[in-house]
Amino acid sequence: MRTNMLAINCFRNQFFRGGLGLALLAVGSGVVLGDDPAAQGTQPPFRASVEVSSSDTIGGGVGLPAQTYLAATVRLENLSDGPITIPRDRIRLEADEKSIPLGRGPQKGLFLLKIGDRNVQTRLIETKEPVRLGRGESEQIDISFFGLPNGEPERLVLKFFASTGEEVAVDLGEDAAKRLKLQVEQTGPSNALGILTVSGTLDVAGARLLTNSLRELVGKGATRFVLAFDGTQKQADQRALQWLVTEASRLGATPLEQNAFPNFPGGINEFHISGLPENPPSPRYSYPQPPPRNYAHDSVSDAVAAALRTAIGQLSESELLAQAGRGHSLVRPAVIRIGAEHIPDSRLLIRWSREQDLQVRNAAITGLRHFGDRAAVDALVAFARGDDDEAAATALDSLAGSRFPTAHEALTDLLAGGLPASQAAVVRALGRHPRPMWSEIVYEAAIDPESPVRAEAIQTLVHIGHPQLLPLLRKLLFGDDEHLQKVAFSAVVNKADPDFDELATEFALDRLKSGRLSSDVLRLLLQTKDARTKDIAEAQFRAARAGDRVKLITLLAELGDLQTAGLLAESFRSMSAGEREITMRALSNIGSPQFMALAPEATRTGSAAVVLTTIQGLERDGSAEAVELLIEQVANSNRSIWTAAVNALAKIGSSKAQEALQVVMADLRSDRSRHVAMTLRQLRYRSPAQQFFLPAKNAAAKEQWGNAEELYTLAVEIDDQHAEAFAGRANARYQLGNLQQAMGDYQTALKLNPYDEFAITGLAILSVQTGGDIEAAIERTKEWAEEFENSALYPYNTACVYGVALTRLKAQEEPVDEKRLRQMETKAITLLGQSVRLGFDQIEWMAKDPDLTSLHGLPEYEAMLGEFQHDPPADQ
Repeated sequence: MRTNMLAINCFRNQFFRGGLGLALLAVGSGVVLGDDPAAQGTQPPFRASVEVSSSDTIGGGVGLPAQTYLAATVRLENLSDGPITIPRDRIRLEADEKSIPLGRGPQKGLFLLKIGDRNVQTRLIETKEPVRLGRGESEQIDISFFGLPNGEPERLVLKFFASTGEEVAVDLGEDAAKRLKLQVEQTGPSNALGILTVSGTLDVAGARLLTNSLRELVGKGATRFVLAFDGTQKQADQRALQWLVTEASRLGATPLEQNAFPNFPGGINEFHISGLPENPPSPRYSYPQPPPRNYAHDSVSDAVAAALRTAIGQLSESELLAQAGRGHSLVRPAVIRIGAEHIPDSRLLIRWSREQDLQVRNAAITGLRHFGDRAAVDALVAFARGDDDEAAATALDSLAGSRFPTAHEALTDLLAGGLPASQAAVVRALGRHPRPMWSEIVYEAAIDPESPVRAEAIQTLVHIGHPQLLPLLRKLLFGDDEHLQKVAFSAVVNKADPDFDELATEFALDRLKSGRLSSDVLRLLLQTKDARTKDIAEAQFRAARAGDRVKLITLLAELGDLQTAGLLAESFRSMSAGEREITMRALSNIGSPQFMALAPEATRTGSAAVVLTTIQGLERDGSAEAVELLIEQVANSNRSIWTAAVNALAKIGSSKAQEALQVVMADLRSDRSRHVAMTLRQLRYRSPAQQFFLPAKNAAAKEQWGNAEELYTLAVEIDDQHAEAFAGRANARYQLGNLQQAMGDYQTALKLNPYDEFAITGLAILSVQTGGDIEAAIERTKEWAEEFENSALYPYNTACVYGVALTRLKAQEEPVDEKRLRQMETKAITLLGQSVRLGFDQIEWMAKDPDLTSLHGLPEYEAMLGEFQHDPPADQ
């Protein structure tokens, strides 16, 4: 018998970096694979579309080297005028010079293969039936190839053959490159900038192409990178996007294991992205999280500027002027914008500001803010007065943001004399660079009812101040314009000033009195806890209609006292379901005795939301009364409710709760019973007994049975509900020959967890060895076989039941039914083969397991054993 497996599932990513092999992972849906009909002059009889695929390296078990596999989902479509047949045994993957047939491979312990977003059971990829397609028909199949060559395949080609001899082939690398449409440039100061432009679709295969390009550029000295999506591509694969933003956000951190995706190469100091979708997926993080990085930008020029910012500050004057004057079209604006203050003469910037390239022109206008000479200021004034709105807005921003008084005086004169630029552009420029000298101009915009930028003007005034600011905010708060009211409320709430705080509280209490309690106002009242709030809220609660009091209940529960809790309890029956839910949550959170007083009624309402909220509170309470109420809910017909009740009882863990769960679990093979068993098992993972249970398992794996028994004993002494520890000790005692003690432990394990497969088979073995009914023991294992159909150990241990039964039957003096013996031998060998196919890999143990001694010498058993040890079955 065996209770654990060693080295069953040892994966590591295999990232192909050479040539076309990098497309191993995916080819998008709908891509036609095969020779170009136009180039051949004939049309292939069928089309193959690899919709998605994945690759990993699996480390085999005993005697098996690691092997790399490719798994894919392929759609085959008949393009001919008649039916076609595509034999599966002729589907091939050409990896360099190696031709690999379709097959499941030696998947020791590999129960699932990841294909795109799906986990596909390996046992479902074993059919050898050919694909038969009628005219115009198509079919989707899953395929896998094991034993790809080590290292970096230069070429990967999938080949499909029709039974009539026609062939359709695809070079996975070329196809991926066509989909990605990647352009690569290396430029910038010291050639340290790599610009990668994607015009196609980034998917899993494209991730490998992209990573290869990064690696090549790093090898050529690039350390800063910009990835630009040019907007022409179709929607990107979300998993690929998540990989991209994760890698971009984690530069310098420990690489994450990302399954099919590669990690960025080392040596990248900056990585920035432009053109991401509006709502890209969030990066994946592990503990500890790296510091946040601003890697996403709206434009390529912004991304380039961010990538080069620290490098530009280190350039010599000659290098700076060379890049600013003659550099790459994307590099020049960044160098001019960031390095302007180090440019020796404003006349250079004035000259560049007159160029046709808009990015260069705007960068130069921005750079002129670093100069206070008359020529620079006059140039900015001229642009501000010009007809080009973008240039005028940039010039206004430079004048407002300049550190030179001459620029500020010029802007003041401009504003006094009137500007062709819109009021919005002026206010936004002044708002970005708030100075007291602008306050009158901004105030005029703030009080102008026709101004399109009143909100921006108010926000700017909060920063720069104005004598009439507080009266203005009061007027807006108690006015009729809801938008400006929100702007004014945000201003008074976020301004650290006692007068503003008092105005904010006055407004919030007014809204509370008038029955207009918004979420923002509620937040402020909860934060300030003003003494006047409670009485007003109670009065409003009594006057409000049922269904309209959720925010008031939240407020009262947080700010009220025992009298307030009594008010909520008195009104409970008149509340809507939503109000009852928030009431129970609030009373539980503050630890009010009213929670348990209301809990019986709450659990019997017709609202699942109310009951689930109450269950959470009962779990937190944990009293005997709470346990009784939870036991009632285990019988609830609503799955969500009884599941929550079971989980709560398991977490409370009192003797009464444990007894209730055992009663539920006794109803074998019901959903509730299985859920209880699973929940209790998950809780045992957090048991303090694990500190001895895990070392005990390791000792058993090394066949150190005495040490294992001692450690298992320590585990059950700490946690007498640990079913797995009792089953483990039973096996150790069995191996030591202490059969009666082992039987007692197995019985205890089954009492605690009727779904413990090791205890089921272990007890059957012991029953046979101690003279019990053989057929009854075998029948019991059959009854549970379907429950553990995906387990590799259950069929192995069931074979051990047959093995010890054969030993006992062959040793008895009475005549034996030879036909029955042959049936049992055949069944045991069949079960062993099933176990290996499901992932059992301890062939050496199988060869010496004393429970299987009765099979030794049987030709079928020896042949199977030899095949497993030296040449695993092809269909495995």
